[in-house]
Amino acid sequence: MINLKFIEIDTNPIKPKATVHASGRLGFNVEAIDFMELSNKKFFRVAVADDNGTALKNIYLIEQDNSEGTAKVSKAGDYYYLNVGNLFEDLEIDYKDYTIIYDIRKQLYEERDMYVLKMRKPKKKKKNEDIEITQ
Repeated sequence: MINLKFIEIDTNPIKPKATVHASGRLGFNVEAIDFMELSNKKFFRVAVADDNGTALKNIYLIEQDNSEGTAKVSKAGDYYYLNVGNLFEDLEIDYKDYTIIYDIRKQLYEERDMYVLKMRKPKKKKKNEDIEITQ
């Protein structure tokens, strides 16, 4: 007889994510707002890996108490964002021609919570083509 171990499957897992807007703002979905407790955060230090392999794939956020050298957590309506367009330009991430989405998870770094934003494969944005209307 076979011994079976049943696995509980979460049919509604939370999917915290962030998307780079055309303005360069990094916007967070509702799940990320709750997961990261953004209503209680003011500033984040932003880092990338110090190597060529993952530097453009992951962004790391660690909460900071003061504004020196940080990204400010801002709010528009119900949504939160970081105004870090210059970060994406410095990293040569083409957020104007590609949809850039990051999945978010939490891990410890030097005994502090750190949010790891892992880039999904960028997708080319569809351009609005001029449509000629004939009568």
